Amino acid sequence: MTIGKSLANNLYKRRIKKDLTAEKLSELSGVNVRQISLIENEKVMPNLRTLEKLALALDTKVFYLLKGDE
Repeated sequence: MTIGKSLANNLYKRRIKKDLTAEKLSELSGVNVRQISLIENEKVMPNLRTLEKLALALDTKVFYLLKGDE
């Protein structure tokens, strides 16, 4: 599995586990909802700062968004 695919899957799973819509995650993280959608659909690979914002909003670490196994 590629890092992009792993990130897409882990981000989506974590967001659903936290019972968050993409819109709510956008509000909590400051990351544009379109950007979240593009990441979850493996269209873009975010920079580290974006990953940090998403991880913080999802109460996890960047490592787990990239790798999984939390």
